[in-house]
Amino acid sequence: MSVDGKRRAETAELVKTIYDCQNWEEAVATARQVIETMRGDGREAAAKKVEAHLHATLSYMAWEDPELWPMIRSNNLLERLNLEVKRRTDVSVLFPNVVSARMLIGARLFQMVWKPDLVPPADEAEVV
Repeated sequence: MSVDGKRRAETAELVKTIYDCQNWEEAVATARQVIETMRGDGREAAAKKVEAHLHATLSYMAWEDPELWPMIRSNNLLERLNLEVKRRTDVSVLFPNVVSARMLIGARLFQMVWKPDLVPPADEAEVV
C-alpha cells in the first residue's frame, strides 16, 4: 500500500480489524469504517486498494463454520502450485536440470486440475 513508514503499522492494524470479524456482515461494516478512517487521514491510495479487493479477500467467510477458516490456505491454483513446488524443492535443494523441474511442475499441476469424476468410464467413452 502507498503508506509512509510512520503510518504503515497503524494502517496494518486497521486492516487486521476487518479480518478479526466473526461473519461477513460484520467484516463489511468494519471495512467501511476502516476505509472512511483511511480516507479521512489522507491514506486514499490504501483505502482504494482495500475497497477494490475486499470481496476477494473475504471469500473464505462463505464457509459457515469459522473453525474451517484458518484451514483454508488458498483457492488460487497458482499459489497452491507454487507452495507445492517450494515444499518439494526444499527436500531436494536443486534439480539436475530444467527438464526435471518442469516435469515436477507439470505432474503436480496435472494432479491438481484433473478431476477423475469428470472422465467418463471406458465403456461410455465415445471413440472418434
